[in-house]
Amino acid sequence: TGLDLITSMSAAATSLANVGPGLGNIIGPAGNFQSLPDSAKWILDVAMVLGRLEFETLLVLLMPSFWRD
Repeated sequence: TGLDLITSMSAAATSLANVGPGLGNIIGPAGNFQSLPDSAKWILDVAMVLGRLEFETLLVLLMPSFWRD
């Protein structure tokens, strides 16, 4: 989406973990996600939902080794 590495990685971590503000001058403590392109906002929205549903728990339930003795 044309963002620098720090901004994009912190945006992903912020969305997936549902924690405080990201790093960088665009989405840092004094910024917000408004200036991001729509495609980035959609991706981050999906990450927020997956983070809230604790996607890892769902993956564990789908693993065959979980259901074995």
